[in-house]
Amino acid sequence: MKDILSVYYESFSSFLKLYDIDSNSVYTKDLFEEDVQEMLPFGLLITLIELRIVTTTFEDKEVISESKLDLDQCISNEGNEEMLLKMRVDDVVKESVQNGTLDRLCDQMKLFN
Repeated sequence: MKDILSVYYESFSSFLKLYDIDSNSVYTKDLFEEDVQEMLPFGLLITLIELRIVTTTFEDKEVISESKLDLDQCISNEGNEEMLLKMRVDDVVKESVQNGTLDRLCDQMKLFN
C-alpha cells in the first residue's frame, strides 16, 4: 500500500506543479500519511459494504427486494460471485491486519465496553 500512496501523492504534487504550487505548502506528505492512517478504519468498513454490493447478482437482487432482511438466502448460493466476494474480502482483511487497522478498530471498540 505504501507504493500506491507514494504514487498518489507524487501525482498530486505533479498536478500542483503545473500551476506553480508547492504541494508542501498546501498539504504536506506527513499530513497526508496521517490522514490516510486516520481514515483506514472507515475505508475498511466502506470497502466491505461496497464489495457486497458490487458482487450482488441479479438473482440476489430479487431475493433481497422480496425479503424482510432475511439475508441468509442471499449467501446460500455458492456461485462464482460469492467465491469472488470471499476472495476479495479475504484480501481486504489481510491488508487490514498488516497495516494495523483491525487492531485499532478492536482497541476503539474496547473503549465502548
